[in-house]
Amino acid sequence: MKISQADGVQCRTVEVFDSFGIAEELLREAYHVLEVCFWGAEEGGDGIVRKSRTADTEQGLSRMPHVIMNQAKINDLLLEAMGRFNGQEVDYGYTVKNVEVDSAAASDPDAYPVTVTTERDGNEEIFKAKYALVS
Repeated sequence: MKISQADGVQCRTVEVFDSFGIAEELLREAYHVLEVCFWGAEEGGDGIVRKSRTADTEQGLSRMPHVIMNQAKINDLLLEAMGRFNGQEVDYGYTVKNVEVDSAAASDPDAYPVTVTTERDGNEEIFKAKYALVS
């Protein structure tokens, strides 16, 4: 991924990164959001002025902060972690043609109830999976 689609990382997501053991790098490199400002029309003018500011997150919400980091860098952190944890890599360039879930097998934790039919470089490939995220 070369162009960012989103940059904000909510507190709870930082907690998930922490559970993966990769929050330290995220927190070291990210911009920490401490407060937010609200802007509005300037009275009698054509500009805008700051109307108020407040803490970014409710006190006690999380032990982790809300941070901002480029999505491409977050993707790199996750890919590097995958490589360290189990040597896996992401293989790009597939077009998903169909996703089917075998509902009867879905409750079996040892089953691979998802069948994903894909195409890449004109060749059809079928993958079996325990789960799939489809957007």
